[in-house]
Amino acid sequence: MALADLPARQWMQTRGYKTDSPGSFRLFADSVVVDSFGLARIWHTSATLYRRGSTQNDDAHLLSLLIAIEGTITVRDGARELTASTNEAILLPKSPDYTIECNEPSARIEVLLDDSFSIGYSLEPDPALGQVLGASPYLKLLVAAANAALGINLVPAGIAGISLRNSFEHLTLAALRANENYQDLANIPPNERLYNRALEIIESGAGQSTLTVASIADELKLSVRQLQRVFAVAGTSPLVEIRVARARLAQQKLRSVTGSSRSDLAVVARSAGFSSTRSMREALRLVDTT
Repeated sequence: MALADLPARQWMQTRGYKTDSPGSFRLFADSVVVDSFGLARIWHTSATLYRRGSTQNDDAHLLSLLIAIEGTITVRDGARELTASTNEAILLPKSPDYTIECNEPSARIEVLLDDSFSIGYSLEPDPALGQVLGASPYLKLLVAAANAALGINLVPAGIAGISLRNSFEHLTLAALRANENYQDLANIPPNERLYNRALEIIESGAGQSTLTVASIADELKLSVRQLQRVFAVAGTSPLVEIRVARARLAQQKLRSVTGSSRSDLAVVARSAGFSSTRSMREALRLVDTT
């Protein structure tokens, strides 16, 4: 895709950038989006790009990996500055406002990742500004894979799209772990991080009838099968943990109920996320036997 001037600036605006260039602004770009994962290849003439940081409550990506493939990228956040030359990269968290300065025509690969990637792999970039990743064979491999994916007009969907996203997440993880700044990752296996996060979602949403295995998988950006594998490693299943969490919530509510009529029990069942008093009783028996 080749754009110039106003259409080029508008396209950059869709990616969250306000563009300031001294003259004509031209760009060539390709992009692929799979749910909350994004991949783009961008070449543009010299410009300053302003990006407003995201809030904790929006749906923006948590991490952006900018890989310089031509020219130099300089990122500024107040008085701080990070610079990546060709074959180097900058990892940015979502929170700060920052400026990207390109004083010459430049090209980069952008890999956009959501919070499930950070949670799953214990990645904690500098909350104020990210880090520079030096050139490595893993970054070159990531660039080669991105060029291949972006060069065939790919329209990923369904399980194939999830698999593509997972592949790029693993390539990104390899590039990060090859960098000395990420040698001290938290010593928590990815499955355990995802399992603990899933339990938090279950605990906080147990009283909602909309809480399902599929909704948990969606929030963690996993397929249902992947989520089930995470729980299988812990010797349980997401459905069992949902029932247990709801049963415990029902036990708490039953202690404050003075009556025992069907209507009283039905109110407790609904408020604890159960579809009926029968399903609540079955879950309570499950908790009592564990």
